Amino acid sequence: MFSHLLPPDQIERKNKQFDFMGLDSLEKCFNKDWFLNFKDPVSYSFNSWGFRDYEQNQIENKCVAIGDSFTVGIGQPFRHIWPKQLESIINENVINLSSDGASNYWILEILKVILPKKPKAIFIVLSFPHRELKILNNTIEHLHFDLASIDEPTIIKRSIEIYQTIRSMEEQHKIPIFLSGVPDRYLLNSMIQYDLNFVTYERFLKTPRKFDFNHCGSYLQKNDLARDAFHFGEKTSLELAENFSKAFSEK
Repeated sequence: MFSHLLPPDQIERKNKQFDFMGLDSLEKCFNKDWFLNFKDPVSYSFNSWGFRDYEQNQIENKCVAIGDSFTVGIGQPFRHIWPKQLESIINENVINLSSDGASNYWILEILKVILPKKPKAIFIVLSFPHRELKILNNTIEHLHFDLASIDEPTIIKRSIEIYQTIRSMEEQHKIPIFLSGVPDRYLLNSMIQYDLNFVTYERFLKTPRKFDFNHCGSYLQKNDLARDAFHFGEKTSLELAENFSKAFSEK
């Protein structure tokens, strides 16, 4: 169902399990001491669709989560990732359709596939606005550009266009879509002014204006980072899940 939208390395993960992935390894993590002293075991199991989730068989009338590595839950035990915490709160199956390194353009492609299948609701954590998507000969590639190489008006314009496209798709299919985003101030500024219901969380609101990998240090002080010392910790994931749940219950 989704193979044509997955990069080759994600296709290779189907029905497999891994102990480390991406930044979540001793070689690539942001803080080796943090990694070595992380108290919870972490592993990655992928279903036959190629996603980090239980085996799934249909989308219709199910809730769906879409995003990048923050939704995959890099560095987190499976039970801590926000889609699974949301699942427990709302007592609904939340199918995780996410790809580490994904762009918002990839999120749009996933939406095109699943909206006609009539899910009950969709929860999206938008990715960094300087990422793009390359589709060539049915091969997917997640492209990452240097944020400094793209001016702020362009980033904001991209974010607004993505937002408007998602809302247009929501209206067309009459399926509720709840939006949040990764900790990127550009994204926050451009979204909040258009959508007062944009789902935020404490980490997002306190992120510096220009995204800087060094921001992780302040969250390390709060003892709430994943094993790789970059992605969401359990508390941030829970807060995001609770805020998504609140929006879902009020829809």
